[in-house]
Amino acid sequence: MSTYPAAALQVATTSTALLGLLHLSIALISVLALIRYRAMIPLIYVWLLFEFAGRRVLLNIYAIERTGDASTALIMNLALLTLMVVGFIFSVWPRKQKLV
Repeated sequence: MSTYPAAALQVATTSTALLGLLHLSIALISVLALIRYRAMIPLIYVWLLFEFAGRRVLLNIYAIERTGDASTALIMNLALLTLMVVGFIFSVWPRKQKLV
């Protein structure tokens, strides 16, 4: 890190802090929906899927040169995508009515 100019370090630190704030706000709004607004859960899944897809598009447009093996990251991203799609499907799946 000491090899980079101070301005570059400031940009990297600020970008990381903003990304962390974004992830924290998404998590807090998701927890609020889970606890208080159950009908909003499908919307939260759509929001997460759009955010994920948007990140993938931006990373393809502004490609980052990487070194080493990225297969672990690919597996984790595919697992998260699968969980989000399955969660969305289950959130919109009609529930069986209880017989009283």
